[in-house]
Amino acid sequence: MAEFPYLPMWTDAYLADTTHLRTEEHGAYLLLLFAAWRNADCSLPDDDAILARLAGMSAPKWSAAKPIVMSFWVLDKRKKKWTQKRLKDEREKATVKKSKARDSAASRWKQKKTGDANAMRSECYPEPEPYPVRKPSGFPPGAPAREKPKGWIDRKTHSQALNEIISRIEDHEQRGTEIGSAVTPQPLQLLSASGSGRR
Repeated sequence: MAEFPYLPMWTDAYLADTTHLRTEEHGAYLLLLFAAWRNADCSLPDDDAILARLAGMSAPKWSAAKPIVMSFWVLDKRKKKWTQKRLKDEREKATVKKSKARDSAASRWKQKKTGDANAMRSECYPEPEPYPVRKPSGFPPGAPAREKPKGWIDRKTHSQALNEIISRIEDHEQRGTEIGSAVTPQPLQLLSASGSGRR
């Protein structure tokens, strides 16, 4: 695993700088950025065969794409390495951040007399009691039964309502076949299966 397994990517800045790239050139550039990020000095070797392989391109495609893709990079002719300024800046920031985090953790552990982490409990606590579940009560105990209002219809289950609809449809079709061609269409009154209880 690399020392820095993630690369901070500022997508707005990336897109602003690379709008002229074609899709394959975007892929090559990103793959080269990723390969350089894994190296300690954030660089790539000045070797076209290696760069083509890192970019995932054949040698002819790489030779055509190289002038465009490598325009973001600077060649150090003395070291024979390609570097990218923004990538090196991000590496330096990541190195500083990692160093500060390591120093902070070390100072916290020096203050501790025991080897326990801060999140460790010093004693066991019992599991919390669950909240009591209250069942809804329709009427208070001992209350007199109320009379149903006039026109009240008891709730029906879905299957009861469906069976009633089917029987009405069959009844309607039966009357239509008995009368023959002089069928007078009658509106079919469907019952609500929602259980509202009223007409």
